[in-house]
Amino acid sequence: MKQPPAVLAATAIVRALIASGVRSVVICPGSRDAPLIYAFATAADRGLCRIFSRSDERSAAFLALGLSLGADRAPVAVVTTSGTAVANLHPAMLEAAHAGVPLIAVTADRPQRLQGTGANQTTVQAGAFGPATGTVVVPCADPADIEKAVSDAVAGAVRPGDNSPAHLNCPFDDPLVPSGADGSWQDLGDRVEAGEVRPAASAPVAPRSARLTAAQSQRILRTDRTVVIAGSDAGPDAGRLARAQGWPLIREITAGFGPGPCDVPSYREAIDRFFGDGPHGRLEQVVVFGRPTLSRQASALASAPGIRLISIGQMHGGVDRFFDPARRAHLRLEGAPAGWLRDASPSARRSDWLRLWLTGAAAPRAFGASRGEHGLSGRAAVGAVVESLAPGMALVLGPSRAIRHADEAALPPGIAIHSNRGLAGIDGVVSTAIGVAHARPASDTVAVMGDVTFLHDMAGLHRSAGERPLRLSIVVLADGGGTIFRGLEHDAFAESDSRARRAVEQLLVTPPSVRVGSVATALGADYVSVDAEPQLRAAMSDRPGGLRVIEARIVS
Repeated sequence: MKQPPAVLAATAIVRALIASGVRSVVICPGSRDAPLIYAFATAADRGLCRIFSRSDERSAAFLALGLSLGADRAPVAVVTTSGTAVANLHPAMLEAAHAGVPLIAVTADRPQRLQGTGANQTTVQAGAFGPATGTVVVPCADPADIEKAVSDAVAGAVRPGDNSPAHLNCPFDDPLVPSGADGSWQDLGDRVEAGEVRPAASAPVAPRSARLTAAQSQRILRTDRTVVIAGSDAGPDAGRLARAQGWPLIREITAGFGPGPCDVPSYREAIDRFFGDGPHGRLEQVVVFGRPTLSRQASALASAPGIRLISIGQMHGGVDRFFDPARRAHLRLEGAPAGWLRDASPSARRSDWLRLWLTGAAAPRAFGASRGEHGLSGRAAVGAVVESLAPGMALVLGPSRAIRHADEAALPPGIAIHSNRGLAGIDGVVSTAIGVAHARPASDTVAVMGDVTFLHDMAGLHRSAGERPLRLSIVVLADGGGTIFRGLEHDAFAESDSRARRAVEQLLVTPPSVRVGSVATALGADYVSVDAEPQLRAAMSDRPGGLRVIEARIVS
């Protein structure tokens, strides 16, 4: 049976996406994207992809982001109708752009003849995401042209060391519903499977770094008083370099690799103790991998004047992948040269330098000592959660205090760590965690976040009927709002007078008035409340499956 042009175009789009490696799709209901919905439905019926349904486009986009993160940054598509639905994808697209995640926005649009006419739900969607990514307007006519445009766009988003989001804008004209009310429309699945779509080859990544001369390399490797910093998405070469060269390593929890012999314990305290007139005064060089975002100390160390800074980009790419806030980097490199990772014979001077950092720093904090005299502290709560993890599990961390407490903990080996550190916002953390959990159905996932972060994306708890059960526990640190501001310079300002205190509390800390338990149960999650460390440990040791929210009531 002959199908409408919009349906045929949507089928070609879906066929090309699946051929290009898209296996998970998040669909937002709408009229203009109906041709895509029907095409994806037939593809899912044939086992070609998994589909999820969400009515909140912002949550949908972060669900897709989490699905990609949990699947080692496989491309994942999010599908919307036209108009404001497209704009709601912007926060996740920005995060994907900065973190190097191949999030593919597939947005339905009104045909060109309706642009500028005042037609309903019609706006300019090309360029909607600004510098985060360009827009490919899919030529919804010839299937070969459609498939090439889609394949090229996905290939540009999935490149080793240079992942990025992509935007496919698809103008569909009426009619938008398949022909064949007798069920023959299911033959669309034959069209999705028919023929071979040759995925486009990934274009070579244009180098964004300087060429390293042999003399420069030797000068870098001969500098004994060097510190390696492994920030977000640093990648394991940061640990290999520190170990091979015998340099101290400051490793953030989102670096992408586990502990090693050169890790500086309690690195914040170490930097505070040594910086200035101590041994840091003799620091000569910093090699930073990825983007350190969890401490002002590490950022200050990398930005200090008079120090040679070598900036090595994030492992998976992304906008502003090179860390250089003071614009003083001597070199920017895409990765560490292989010769740097070969074991060196450290001099006595270098060995003393490493020993100074490893033994002269403050001892690691004992999390159990932070319980507070009258209840559960945030650090103790996060410590209890981290200690409950087993190899093979995933940990999703919200921003602010949750991830910083976890950064100070001794993480068990074999844990997959995920956190939206591209722009480090509170957007979509619940949805990201659900996406990670769906991408890892055979293992448990734990998420830790503050109460404001949880409530900001509480709509993410709402799942569509028939969705596969989760194995996800969300631990909410109910500490009365954005308490990280009480630990910054705002705390001192709040002490200046009552009006300053009121402004800080009401407009920065913003204590929530919504009950976490009411939200959780209303949206179909199991709910547990704890206010003591033994209760939290007991809750974490019990893994009943499903979606569970554990509210940890924090008093200090």
